[in-house]
Amino acid sequence: MRHVRLGGRHGSGLSLSRSTTAKIGIALVVPALAAGLLVATGAKAPNASAATTPYLPFDKPALSTNSKLVFAHYLPSLPISLDNKTPTSDYYAVNYLSPTGEGGKHKAYGGFLRDRPKTRSVLSTSAWQLADMETEVRQAISAGIDGFAVDILNPSPSAQTYVNITLLLKAAANVSSSFKIMLQPDMSAMASRDLATIAAATAALGKYPAAFNNSNGHLIVSPFQAERRSVSWWTSFKSTMANTYGLPVDLFPVLNNDQTYAASFAPISIGIGNWGSRNPQWNPPNATTSTSPVGRIAKVHSLGKLWMQPVSVQDSRMKEGIYDEAANTQNLRDTWAIARNGKADWILLPTWNDYTENSEIAPSALHGYTFLDLMAYYITWFKTGSAPAIVRDGVYLTHRKQPYAAMPSYPQTIIQKLRGGTPARNTVESLNFLTAASTVTITVGGVSTSCSVPAGVSVCLAPLRAGSVSVVVTRGGSAVTGVTSTSIVDSTPYVQDLQYVGVSSLRSGGASDPAVTNPAPAPKPTPTPTPIPTSSTLPTVTTKATIVGTARVGTVATCSAAAKNGAVSYRWTVNGSTVARVTASRLRVPAAYVGKSLGCKLVAINTKGSVTSIAAAKKVGLGAAPVAIVRPSWVAFPKVGTSVSVRAGSWSARPAYFRYVYVVNGKIVALMAKPTIRISSAWRGKAMAVIVRAYAAGRLVGASQTAKVIVR
Repeated sequence: MRHVRLGGRHGSGLSLSRSTTAKIGIALVVPALAAGLLVATGAKAPNASAATTPYLPFDKPALSTNSKLVFAHYLPSLPISLDNKTPTSDYYAVNYLSPTGEGGKHKAYGGFLRDRPKTRSVLSTSAWQLADMETEVRQAISAGIDGFAVDILNPSPSAQTYVNITLLLKAAANVSSSFKIMLQPDMSAMASRDLATIAAATAALGKYPAAFNNSNGHLIVSPFQAERRSVSWWTSFKSTMANTYGLPVDLFPVLNNDQTYAASFAPISIGIGNWGSRNPQWNPPNATTSTSPVGRIAKVHSLGKLWMQPVSVQDSRMKEGIYDEAANTQNLRDTWAIARNGKADWILLPTWNDYTENSEIAPSALHGYTFLDLMAYYITWFKTGSAPAIVRDGVYLTHRKQPYAAMPSYPQTIIQKLRGGTPARNTVESLNFLTAASTVTITVGGVSTSCSVPAGVSVCLAPLRAGSVSVVVTRGGSAVTGVTSTSIVDSTPYVQDLQYVGVSSLRSGGASDPAVTNPAPAPKPTPTPTPIPTSSTLPTVTTKATIVGTARVGTVATCSAAAKNGAVSYRWTVNGSTVARVTASRLRVPAAYVGKSLGCKLVAINTKGSVTSIAAAKKVGLGAAPVAIVRPSWVAFPKVGTSVSVRAGSWSARPAYFRYVYVVNGKIVALMAKPTIRISSAWRGKAMAVIVRAYAAGRLVGASQTAKVIVR
């Protein structure tokens, strides 16, 4: 089974600014509906029968008849198991998580995946795939999710992803008559498929009992990136579905660019959705301008249509070499606040299980039920209109497994860069759901940070550092709950992994957790030194040291050398001075070395003595220019007499700053440090574009241009 990669599946970034300064070691507490950060204590929904849920900080009420629907985007290529083998030797372990898996096709980015579905034992039934799908349906229902929006990647009935969709439809019907599967044709993955093929596949799947239908009996189809086909194409699609297959369709498109296409799609749709962004700066919950997330909801509502709001945790893509700074759980909390503040009708959770983008909320190996349980809280609030009352203490601990700038020891050639928006940060967060005021203490690598927090929901932040991570909540001099992370922070990771991992005290911690019963960090083991080989003769250099390739900022320089009869290590020098603590044969050249002389040498040692081979030094040159991963774009069309801003886009190499060259009819009219300019009346009717120049330390200057537009 192979995973089909989804291309370009992310929303265009908003240029709206929002302060996201981290308050290290300070509790953040915000009343309900304020800033989208946190929830104050709330009341349970009226007239709702509550079921005891000891793994949640609240008692979840019955939500099955609520009209506010929540769907989780399901990727059929990544189910719980791919082969029903033991987790240590199955396809996930051997081929997807290993940098050398699948014949080394993923080695450039250190392996296809970093996380996987929560593991299970081998199932004895031959219908294990269906059983796994039923498990996922039950997991989703437990959080209040109404259905899966399943990604149709391949319309061929013989494709494994298509077969998996049929299993998912059967599983949903087996588990619950109210859990539905909304069909989501992927117009990016199926860009080359014709209308007849897509309609035939959709119709075949739409006839299953679990397929999601509107109250009028029409099949609801929610194509991802629908704007890749014209409105007339979709009109023909609806006609084909009704006339050829007897399945009238209500269209609910998910757009990458709703600001441009919502109005044209509205006449043929019952609602509009958006794939969304994944960082707080591009998800400001209290902004109400027409281009803000809340403003965009209002625009669609003004067209008389429903809005399906994307609510997300994070996004970190190894293969594409990009990531967003989700700021621990802030992006999750802010996107829920947008849904509430904008009065969204439905919710789309991107995603249930896309481990290639680390956006999943399904129970997984690295975050367990953390994100799904948090979704349960905010789904309940969204559906009932009231923040659930906190009835038991619980904390959710999230952090990265490495500092965001840490370089892997595995020779990856694709390194993830920040896509834009919220600046990267190194923080541990405890998201606290507490019945009374308490002290929250986060311990990271043996260093503790404490926050005094009130009852309700609050945040405590601490700096990330190497070592174990834990949190303990004390009240009245006694520890009441806590949890120790199952992941250790490593400042020298094997492969790059910039996702946030998590753990819940109500699932795997509590009063019996080591963080509570023994909060003192365990002593670090003393490393065993590598023994020096015993020999009666000196080591011998078999290959003289040389620096392979061109020494340029951002590249990996390799000290090529070899010796026998001794333990080998390497030393690097800059302008003759030894680089401290670097003894590997590979060195990623930092910007600070530009223009300097980079040298290396091999040192081989045994009990007889040591020998050295010194390579000829090379002058470090400027690195490659930053490249626009997401092209610069206009926030709004330039109009005479108004001030118009430009989004810088998302770039590789993390530029330190930008310069903006404003061009009208091919002539430069301004060079500015700010992305905003007032439009002159002299430019009316002329073609205008902006060249964004990106400056990164030690690199050539990058440049990318917006689309040309006519000044109105």
